[in-house]
Amino acid sequence: MRDHFVLILMSLGSVMVLVLSACQSGSVKDVAVAADPSATLTVEATKAEATPTPEPTPTSTVEAIETLVPTATNEPTMVSTVEPTATSTDEPTVTPVPTAEPGIVRNYTIVANESEVRFHIDEVLFGNPKTVVGRTNQVTGEIMLDLNSPHESEVGPIQVNARDLVTDESFRNRALRRQILDSSQDVYQYITFTPTGIEGLGPEAVVPGEARSFNLSGDLQIRDIVRPVTFEMMVTAVSETELHGSGEAIVLRSDYDLRIPSVPGVADVSDEVRLEIDFVAEAAEE
Repeated sequence: MRDHFVLILMSLGSVMVLVLSACQSGSVKDVAVAADPSATLTVEATKAEATPTPEPTPTSTVEAIETLVPTATNEPTMVSTVEPTATSTDEPTVTPVPTAEPGIVRNYTIVANESEVRFHIDEVLFGNPKTVVGRTNQVTGEIMLDLNSPHESEVGPIQVNARDLVTDESFRNRALRRQILDSSQDVYQYITFTPTGIEGLGPEAVVPGEARSFNLSGDLQIRDIVRPVTFEMMVTAVSETELHGSGEAIVLRSDYDLRIPSVPGVADVSDEVRLEIDFVAEAAEE
């Protein structure tokens, strides 16, 4: 009896040793087999269920490479930013500079019976100040006007028949012709203004009804004396064939050696003389 008990204890000791060894080696299967050989099938079945099914082996080298090296799908595509080098040998096209359209040039002639030239001079007559005005419509002249480019326009010599200048006194009129202007002499009959330049007349095309102001400079000849004078002008193109204009300038009587004869009652005569012109000029209709 005691021998059987000893055998049982020895068997239990062997089992405990195996269990401890299995715990250290992590092999549950060995413990089970050692303890109960019939458990081998159960452990193998459990191991089979826990083992994952291996991936199918690629059938070709390309497939193997594709399997081992995954294709990158998120990498950005590199686009070349280098511009192609121009290889064309054609010469550049030269665009011709457009030429300006020719201007519309008209020649206008001053209409004497619709125009007037005047002078204004101050005097003291019998102690009373007075402004004397002399006037005539005997004026001639021509104007060449470029309607598209007015600054290219020209004004020809303007002549005034000094012999026809009249004031409000016949005695004064005779003094003008015989002593002051000497216009009774044929050589001094005309006062002439010869334009030399136009300033302030812009390049904008002429607009009918629009007044344009500018300065007209030139040489004014009275008798045999010539002095530079500038008229301040205002001209309106009423139409393409008709101009209305006016102008004025200040000259000094002493610059032209115009002496006033001694007359009873005339105490003083100013040195300044204001010259004025109002004119109508027409062009022949084309």
